Amino acid sequence: MRITGSRRALRASVALFTVALAVVSPAFAWGNDAGFKDPHAMGALGFCGKDNKPVTSGRIGDVPFVWKYVSDEAAPTAYRGAAQKAAIYAFSPLPNSNPGDWVGYQMTASSPYSNFAAPMAAATLADPPLEWQNQSFPPALGGLVQLRMILSNVDTAPRTVDYAAAVIKVTGNTWTLVSGIAKPACDAGVAKSSEELHLPPSAIPTATPSWANAPATGTDPSPGSSAQPTSSSSAAVPMPVAAGESAAPEVVDAASVSDSSPSGLGTWPVLLGLGVVGLVIGAFVFGRTSSSRNRDPR
Repeated sequence: MRITGSRRALRASVALFTVALAVVSPAFAWGNDAGFKDPHAMGALGFCGKDNKPVTSGRIGDVPFVWKYVSDEAAPTAYRGAAQKAAIYAFSPLPNSNPGDWVGYQMTASSPYSNFAAPMAAATLADPPLEWQNQSFPPALGGLVQLRMILSNVDTAPRTVDYAAAVIKVTGNTWTLVSGIAKPACDAGVAKSSEELHLPPSAIPTATPSWANAPATGTDPSPGSSAQPTSSSSAAVPMPVAAGESAAPEVVDAASVSDSSPSGLGTWPVLLGLGVVGLVIGAFVFGRTSSSRNRDPR
């Protein structure tokens, strides 16, 4: 069968678009047990240690889990000002479940922070280890746990529909960052937990508790730590995603995580750009072919 110029152009366009998809798609894990996609995770989180240096792994028994959380997403206007605060909640993703249905476990109290361009939440030795969250809500999707930063401000409802987030993978007694900021700007500002600001000094340990990193007992030493946030607290339960949105995530290797933005997002412009190039080439060839057919042979 004779292939016309227009068909040849169309096939070339489709082929180029397919190649682009094949190159880009390995960075994604759509709908499998290796990850999930949360459409409301608009920013990325990174973790900092007591020395104010980036942290990408640790033990689930560490107290606190990490000392500081940093977002790469600036706080919206409504959440800026002298009363701007941030708190951290941990969620265990559930297979085939809306991210808004997951139950949050409070990892830090709300923290006033200094730089609205880099929201931060601070932890203290009075905060729980990740182990307690794992005991209350065992990871059900490949050992993954999502941590969300919930912003708040005076006379403003907590920001729960959109949030900065990070995903870690728990293996045995250790965890590793798989999606988030590998090198957060730990020195972009300061934050101080409300516990230190409002609780008596005697309420906050001055040294790591003796039970930290002890073997798991199967019971939560601090039942109150999993209390759900309310409209009057520093955070609130995230709202469900819109109908039709996928609950199945995207998770990538920490080595490929951007230093300043959620991982994987930068590949889509490449895909779309190559697709557009293919369509332009196809249109050009089609136009030349049509022009040749319609040209007066005289």
